[in-house]
Formats: sequence, structure tokens, C-alpha cells
Amino acid sequence: MAQPEYMAGMLRVLILSELSRGPGYGYGIAKGIARRSGEELAVRPESLYPVLHRMEQEKLVGSRWETADTGRPRKVYTLTPKGRRRWEKARHQFTRLSQAALKAIQNEPAGEAS
Repeated sequence: MAQPEYMAGMLRVLILSELSRGPGYGYGIAKGIARRSGEELAVRPESLYPVLHRMEQEKLVGSRWETADTGRPRKVYTLTPKGRRRWEKARHQFTRLSQAALKAIQNEPAGEAS
């Protein structure tokens, strides 16, 4: 499992990614992130919900209340047009920066370091 300090910087991008696939509720978003990461990334509710609320205030996501199969209400989140644009930008930026970080931490053969 990824350590919490690594998750903090990635959580917004991961939420945008999940919601780019369609509407989702908190638990479903967290499970989707875990499943797609091969169970390497675990999102705790105490981390997820404050970020979702901030993203809602920033108009990146919208929400509505629905009744679950169990009869309990749950808040379902969707990407807004602004959120979709942010996702497209974040996906490219995150990929580029992740690839650069991987290059930076690779062990270089002796004699090639500057």
C-alpha cells in the first residue's frame, strides 16, 4: 500500500480520473482507485471527503443525492465541464512529471553521473 504522504499529492488527479469514467459516490471512488491500482493505493474516507468537498467548491465536481439499493441516501459526484478540462490538463501534466520523476530516481551506471 502506498504511504499517505505519497497519496496526498495524487488524490485530486485520482479522483478526477475516476470521475472521468462516470458518476461515482465516495466509497465507489475509493474502491475504483484501489482496484485500478492493483490494490496499491488505498484512499481513506478522512482523506477523500475533504478533497471532494474542496473540488465541489471549486466547481470541478457537482453532486446530487441518490437513494442507494439499501435505501440509504448517498451523494453522487460527477465531473463538471470545468472538471473535465482540469482532468485533461492534469492527466498530461501528471504523466509527464511522473515519467520525469522515474528518470530522476533511476540508478545510473557508474561513470555516467554528472
